[in-house]
Amino acid sequence: MTHTEIIKKNADGINTKLVEAVIKKAQQLSVDSEIINRRMLLDYLNEELQINLKEGLYIKQILKEAYLKTSYSSSIQKAIINNILDNDGKNSVYNPNRVEQRIEALEIQDPNLDLDDFKLIEQEIETVKEVDGNFEIQTIQQNIDVLKPKKEVSITGRLKVEASKKHAFEIKKEYNKIIQVHEKVKDINLNLVDDFDKTRNKLKLIREDLLNLLIDLFGDQIKSSEPELFDVSQINWESFEDSYAKLDTYFSSINDNVEIFKEAHQQHMSAVSMSGKKEFNNFLNKTSSLANAGRLDKSKLKGAAASAAIGFLVEGGMAVIKSRSDANKTIAQIELDIEKMKDGMRGDVELILNDILKLGRFYTELKDKLIPQLKLFTQKAVNKLIVDISPLYEQIISNHEIKELRDSNKLLMTEFRTIELELIDKKEQVDFNDLRHQQLTEVVDFQKVEYNFLLSLKPVKPNLFYKIISPKKSVNLYNETLIDWYTYCKPFIDNFENTQKEIVREVELKAENLVDMNLLIKRKENILEELNNNSRNIRTIFGEKGNKTILKDLLTHIKDFTVSSKGVLELNISKELI
Repeated sequence: MTHTEIIKKNADGINTKLVEAVIKKAQQLSVDSEIINRRMLLDYLNEELQINLKEGLYIKQILKEAYLKTSYSSSIQKAIINNILDNDGKNSVYNPNRVEQRIEALEIQDPNLDLDDFKLIEQEIETVKEVDGNFEIQTIQQNIDVLKPKKEVSITGRLKVEASKKHAFEIKKEYNKIIQVHEKVKDINLNLVDDFDKTRNKLKLIREDLLNLLIDLFGDQIKSSEPELFDVSQINWESFEDSYAKLDTYFSSINDNVEIFKEAHQQHMSAVSMSGKKEFNNFLNKTSSLANAGRLDKSKLKGAAASAAIGFLVEGGMAVIKSRSDANKTIAQIELDIEKMKDGMRGDVELILNDILKLGRFYTELKDKLIPQLKLFTQKAVNKLIVDISPLYEQIISNHEIKELRDSNKLLMTEFRTIELELIDKKEQVDFNDLRHQQLTEVVDFQKVEYNFLLSLKPVKPNLFYKIISPKKSVNLYNETLIDWYTYCKPFIDNFENTQKEIVREVELKAENLVDMNLLIKRKENILEELNNNSRNIRTIFGEKGNKTILKDLLTHIKDFTVSSKGVLELNISKELI
């Protein structure tokens, strides 16, 4: 099975329909101001077109086609970029302002290489230059310094407590802006590094394609006779973004370290599940007992609900404060919490400003050294290919049999590289499956007690005794109670059961992804075997019919290219900046 048969078997024939469906969805996302991830887009496409597509990198190409087709609507194009994100929620699936990963094998006889990637990189350099993280953080700090709690006159002290509490959350909100500024500065710098790497990777692949040509013509012995050409130990770079250290900020654990936020977080979590609200459960217990007794009517239901509402207000928030003395103690505790938060914030600001300085240093190294060197060499490489190497290659493929084999190798190598990227993506999909499975399982475990409780509240039909003494009233009460149960309880139960189904689905998707990974790995092995067979046939044919006088010149020019390119490819951001 080829890569297309494994990943895209249901997609190729309906490409136009997929593009149109994406445009329709993007228009809807723009109107609704909604953001979805790649998985959600795929679910939409499958439902909209009644198909069964697998998730894969080809979705990016569909989005690209949709973007290019909607030049008539800036809102749709913006939605394609900004409202459809990768599953990790960090980056756009398709962004025309970012450098694309290049995988196509080189057309040596017609090396049509443009330098548009460097135009995108120049734009990103300007974006980084325009964002002054130091200034933005200083402005936020000044805003925090002028924040004061609102003065309140309160007999019980409750309003003063609420004012202090609100003040703490206002400071936290500004504190969060500092964290966001750092993330913004880090992201635009790491985007620049990533696009530099992708641009440099294009040069690396050209080098690889030229070396594969030498292997086709000379055989594997060229590796031992010209070892310096095939030494790639220094140019297999890792993802800079993956290796960049994540700051251990105080803000990341503020809900655990500061009591007021810990309490608020716990209240929020309780509100999500409802199972932690004692008075709400009391309300449900009352309605349950009334319903089971066959005596539930609207007045009693309203009475139970009103009682529960009062109880909830008493149990929740700051309404538990009963005296000015208690209020003063609470305000003092909140003030201590605020000081604790500000201490943590000062430490985080120092960490963040130091990190922004480090980002600034490797931005300077990229802008002033690495990018200019790569651009200069790429321009020379294009000239070398066109003037010296392509004419010699044209003579080699003048033999029709050799040309067919070389064209086959070009397609196979492109597929091989596609599979390598697809395997990385599949690994990320498996990680996403595991994360979703964990999150959904936690939700189910958290809500299980409440689910069972609400399920037990479903009213049962009146027994024979009530049917005999009050046939009409008992049936009406049952129907009214059933309507209330479907209104207030059934949505929670449906959501819980759908979550259980989603857990099963994640297990199935992970299994499917693992099967696909095994198939892709097997296909890679088959491709290597086909490449070797083609290479042997090329050597045989060229040995019998080829003009061997061109081999020496070809080797000389490719050697010049690969040796000189190695210096540029080995250049990396200084270790001390990582």
